[in-house]
Amino acid sequence: MPHFDVHFHMAPIADVLAIGPGPCGPELVDCEAFATAKQPLPTDLMHPDFADVDAVAPAMGNHLIDLTGREFNGEPFTRTWIYGIYGGRVTFYEEMVTLAYLLKPAPDACAPIKSPPAVAVAGYYPTERCVRYEAGANAYVVAMDGFVYREASEATASRPIGEVHPH
Repeated sequence: MPHFDVHFHMAPIADVLAIGPGPCGPELVDCEAFATAKQPLPTDLMHPDFADVDAVAPAMGNHLIDLTGREFNGEPFTRTWIYGIYGGRVTFYEEMVTLAYLLKPAPDACAPIKSPPAVAVAGYYPTERCVRYEAGANAYVVAMDGFVYREASEATASRPIGEVHPH
């Protein structure tokens, strides 16, 4: 389906762009970057409905997808939430939304974000993802909303950056 990928990166742009093209994986990524992107997250840092489906892409990293989503259960794909990871850490959020969804009369809907049980870094995290049409500006807005403060998990906060813990 024709769609838009709206990325909310939490890594410096230079780091994102360093994930270069190459011969590895279905999306053809640099092999060293592919291996780094495939490092798993600690299980408490990802919602259990999300899975690695080998969607490592240049200038992004790995994509974890909610396999309980409508599009995997006989419903048409309209929009979905994706977590991006690289080096065993969440590095971006992504709202994927179809052109058909945007073209329906005045989309204005929020949906809950399936949040992981714990976070590695204390801070404000979104609880909703929203897609709206702003008629006055003749513009679409894709946003995160409902931010709540979360403390870092003690178990994950003490892990060195880049340390890998298999599922």
